[in-house]
Amino acid sequence: MSTQVTDIEALASDTRSVILPSATTGSVPKKPRVLFFHGQYTNPKIAFYLLHVTGFTKVFDFVIPRAIYDDIACPNNLRDSVGLAPLIRKGVYDFNDTFFSWGARWDLTSTRPCDISTEISARYLHDNIRYVKNLVEQYGPFDGIMGMCEGGTTLQAVMFEQAAGRTNALGEIKFHIHLAAWTSGLSRPRMLSLPTLAIGGRNDLRDFQEAFKRYKNNFNGYYAEFMHSGGHNYPRVTRALKDEIQKLLAAGHTSGMLLPLPGQPSHRRLQIA
Repeated sequence: MSTQVTDIEALASDTRSVILPSATTGSVPKKPRVLFFHGQYTNPKIAFYLLHVTGFTKVFDFVIPRAIYDDIACPNNLRDSVGLAPLIRKGVYDFNDTFFSWGARWDLTSTRPCDISTEISARYLHDNIRYVKNLVEQYGPFDGIMGMCEGGTTLQAVMFEQAAGRTNALGEIKFHIHLAAWTSGLSRPRMLSLPTLAIGGRNDLRDFQEAFKRYKNNFNGYYAEFMHSGGHNYPRVTRALKDEIQKLLAAGHTSGMLLPLPGQPSHRRLQIA
């Protein structure tokens, strides 16, 4: 995996370019409002489709913005690896569409933050923190945050900065879910107490699986892992996964973004066939 660090071309997204939850009536129980960051080589439209067909939209009301940097469509050699091949075969993935990324740089995952140019990491953090702050001001407050792969990693980077007291961009969120979880080499890790559910695929690429194993090292509060039988994809909300989400929401009622949880860390791992 390359550790070469190059500059990032930034193009700040318009915070009005988001997919918003539909209004709920008084007879329908209110779902938690969640800020969702999509993965690389995708966009809000694809993210919403996947969240809908897998059942996550039955659990949460999502606000889904586009990422802040222009990107390309998924390269041929990565279509199977990053779980986009089925969408391409179905015609859901439109190569004439526009795609975006967050700049979290998977290629730097094995690089120590101290070996990365401060200028590069500061640019990445500044761009995304400013964007998150604008999103929360315009569409928040949010009950929780959730992201797929690079999107979740970017939200984690903002969490690190908030835990360090350098921003309050996310506000008082109560929980965090990360699909295909990994930590960006552009982040300066901090211990996080926010209740977290990390979700991974048993058939994901080896590099992602190794990064997933290390992910728990930055949490000292409620932390649970859920392993599904797929690869690098959005898992279906099965009864087992829904139970894990309910446990996460219950834990979120006792802790805010920056409040340490009492007692010892609670790390659990659940695997399903």
